[in-house]
Amino acid sequence: MKVAIVQKAPSKTDYERHFKVPIAEVFNLSSKPVSRLLKKDVDLVDFDPHKFDYVILIGSEAAKHFTKVTAVTNYTGRLVGPELSKSDYPNFIISISPAVLAFKPENRPVFEATVADIHKILKGLGPSTVEKDYQYFEAHQSKEANDYIRSVIRSKYSIIALDSETSSLEPREGYPIGISISHKVDQGVYIHGDAVDEITIMLLQELIDKKDVVLHNAKFDLKYFAYHYGIKFDHREGHIHDTMILHYLLDERTGTHGLKPLAMKYTNLGDYDRELDEWKDNYCKTHGINKEFFTYDLIPWDIIKLYAVKDTDATLQLFNKFYPFIEKNENLHRCYYELQLPVLHLLTNMEDVGVNVSRNRLEQANILLDNKLAKLKKELWSYDAIKALEEEQHAVFNPNSVPQLRKLLFDYLKLPVPDKRTTTGAISTDTSVLQDLAKIHKVPDLVYQIRKTTKLKNTYINKLLPVINDDGRVRTGFHQVTTTSGRLSSSGRFNMQQLPRDEPLIKGCVIAPPGYKIVALDLTTAEIYYAAVLSGDKELQSVFINMQRNPEMYSDFHSTIAFMVFQLKCDPKDVKKLYPALRQAAKAISFGINV
Repeated sequence: MKVAIVQKAPSKTDYERHFKVPIAEVFNLSSKPVSRLLKKDVDLVDFDPHKFDYVILIGSEAAKHFTKVTAVTNYTGRLVGPELSKSDYPNFIISISPAVLAFKPENRPVFEATVADIHKILKGLGPSTVEKDYQYFEAHQSKEANDYIRSVIRSKYSIIALDSETSSLEPREGYPIGISISHKVDQGVYIHGDAVDEITIMLLQELIDKKDVVLHNAKFDLKYFAYHYGIKFDHREGHIHDTMILHYLLDERTGTHGLKPLAMKYTNLGDYDRELDEWKDNYCKTHGINKEFFTYDLIPWDIIKLYAVKDTDATLQLFNKFYPFIEKNENLHRCYYELQLPVLHLLTNMEDVGVNVSRNRLEQANILLDNKLAKLKKELWSYDAIKALEEEQHAVFNPNSVPQLRKLLFDYLKLPVPDKRTTTGAISTDTSVLQDLAKIHKVPDLVYQIRKTTKLKNTYINKLLPVINDDGRVRTGFHQVTTTSGRLSSSGRFNMQQLPRDEPLIKGCVIAPPGYKIVALDLTTAEIYYAAVLSGDKELQSVFINMQRNPEMYSDFHSTIAFMVFQLKCDPKDVKKLYPALRQAAKAISFGINV
């Protein structure tokens, strides 16, 4: 059997050692070493893949050149068939580059799985076709849908997978398009949203009460079913499962927990919604719609049903794959049931309740910022240097234009050129530079204040006002599986974690509803504190003990670390003033502990 490799450019990688198979020949898209491959760099000629039984494409450049695959991580270890190939060659195999392991060792399990999958392909042991039992209940088939739910309620199956297709990512704005249910692997039904009547809702509630329920990204569906159907989910232990959280416990790498990539890797469904993605792309191009604004209610029933029904089949297969690992590991089991699932229900409730904000105060803040901007700009434009610059460039001066600002500060005002440079080697005009220059001239301070005020308006006021719901609350997402540190992240209609810490004008717009108060709590260096506890490091523990017993002497964590590590000849409280660079270095040490 002849196997070839195609890589981006010449390298010293020993592919036979990594893949543990004889390699007949290695080809390069570019004959010259390049860090970033451009079209003009590709000079591969006289390459005929048909001379080889299989061709392994290394990395995204080779994959994109020969196939339609763009997400290499999702396809690594997979055989690309004719439907995804840009030629008639049927045996391209996608692989991440083994060279990436040198600087991303956390990807070693992924590469080892890739090698195992490639060996199966070379032995002719690729995925087999499994006969599926899928049913689709249209808008007029409420009775048939209800009969199916009744049969599952009476069945011996104790676990069901559940999913919803919706017209919006915001439960209070969209509407249900359909519901998917699977009570066993290789089976599923998809119920049209218009087929859901009062009896259906009553039966769904009974089904959910009697069976354990598996979802993927459960928070979304829990809110949707609750808001649109009034369905309640019991929070008792082991009743609700989330395959996204299960996978996060087994592999916390960011960006790896989506249903479709996991289905490709761990189920017999393969890339089951690829054709749906192509349909969406074509629809957006034909109708001139930005993909960001595409919604699933635009997809015809006969198309969406074929893919929606597979979501719950995939979810159930993933549960059967992941849960046994959690069940047999005491620590993972405890983390899943005592931490992750309670947090799931807490965050679901937090998102549903939302954050109470004062629209009136936001509008008043907006007026205040507008007036402040007008005053700052009037003062800035009073300088002759601005007028001279505008006459030269025949355009109004833009404070956010870095080239214009450089010319103003250093050519017209003749201010000292700072040593600080950007990554491209150009003179920096960032916040720290403007604040330093503001000590000797008013213009840099005015530019800084205009930038700051504009950011407050655009980043907070202008984004918050449009997303306030009718009840005066802003609802966003809080995610527990998007970081490797265990911290939460926030996204959605507004990132509630990005509210400026020291800006009362913005934070003051978040108000407590009647009968409540806002309480602030900051867990200082929480991760490092737990690292000290779990590691048993007495020296690290002593830092926290000293800070508690003698806060005047040990007032700052990073200063104390610097004092200990660098054995400084001063009191810990004076490190910040006397040795700021070493304190900064201690921050890097603390970050390493955190990571």
